[in-house]
Amino acid sequence: EILKAMAADVDGAKRSLLMEFYIWNEGGLADDVLEAVIRASTRGVECRLLIDALGAATWWKGKQPERLREAGVLLRAALPVGVVRMIVGRNDVRVHRKIVVIDGEAAWTGSMNMVDPRYFKQDANVGEWVDAMVRVEGAMVTPLALTMIGDWTLETGESVRDVAKSAGI
Repeated sequence: EILKAMAADVDGAKRSLLMEFYIWNEGGLADDVLEAVIRASTRGVECRLLIDALGAATWWKGKQPERLREAGVLLRAALPVGVVRMIVGRNDVRVHRKIVVIDGEAAWTGSMNMVDPRYFKQDANVGEWVDAMVRVEGAMVTPLALTMIGDWTLETGESVRDVAKSAGI
């Protein structure tokens, strides 16, 4: 139900979409959200997606990132990993946020990554889990948007002011 509602919100976006997730995984209703993002971008919505490089490592190797880019989505891997980073930084510091902001007017946040539990880690013997997301409007939207925008600007070098303006913040 969460992924269906999120896809509907993305389909209703008029100006901007900000998304930040630790894990993105192909399959099921997560693919419906991806298709909604592609539709939003192709109709002129400015879409920025920041997805953790390690949490979504398998996803980054698939075809979906390229499909998003081809549709005009601004897509960035958060906190890339590698040998140099191990020497000068920390690979264990990750972006565990789950944030979606639509037109600076509505937002989603909580514990659910962009995965459909029916398709994610089915063979990992981890049992069932329950994630929760909340949809908010009003005063809570701005801090969530600014959190994602701050992370985005660290990865891209874009101006906070420019990204916030385009996101309706």
